Amino acid sequence: MLPGPIQLTFTGMTEDKARLLVEFFARHPMVTHLQLSGCALGMQRSTSRIVAEALKRDQNLKHLDLSNNCLGSEGVHTFCQALMEHPTLEELVLDRNHIGQVGSVKIVDLLRVNHNILRVELDENPIGSEWAHYIYVLQRDRSATLASAWKCPLLPAVGKAKAKSKETKGSKDKGRNSLSEKDELVSEMKELKPAMPLSSRLRRKEEETGPVSLSARTPMLR
Repeated sequence: MLPGPIQLTFTGMTEDKARLLVEFFARHPMVTHLQLSGCALGMQRSTSRIVAEALKRDQNLKHLDLSNNCLGSEGVHTFCQALMEHPTLEELVLDRNHIGQVGSVKIVDLLRVNHNILRVELDENPIGSEWAHYIYVLQRDRSATLASAWKCPLLPAVGKAKAKSKETKGSKDKGRNSLSEKDELVSEMKELKPAMPLSSRLRRKEEETGPVSLSARTPMLR
């Protein structure tokens, strides 16, 4: 048995490596950090299940990085189920995994059951500001509901999004003001006396100074 704590990092994962991971966990129970970022686990169902089984049996892991694995809702469900009763896990990184609202429900279920998990990272996942804020609040108050979460201070990213929305609205209002000013200008221009047509000006000039010589650019008046 190797002395702990042990940090393991994988840059790729196959079924064979996953089985070795199960064995390693069984022989060396002092693994506290596991980095599986970018291992494409979401594209390998059987491999994901083996890794999930290893996590289910583990008793010492504190930090798990599953970022950038294309997990989607199905992959998140597989790992959340495996971690439901994990006794020591504190941090779970799920950035860039194409997790939508269906996947976020699985994460909510995990946080409601496993109170050891103190931090879940979900950057660059299309779960929406409402669910992102709810998960943020749930990490601090396990009794929170989706409705009650909005009474808590906003998640920084959500606050920025709202501020940006206000800025966009302000820009639109400015655009509307500019448009109204333009409409007023067009209205004023319509009230101006229209210019005299070219043919009328030529006739007037002919009456005042005599016949006007025709050129390629001067149409003959009839």
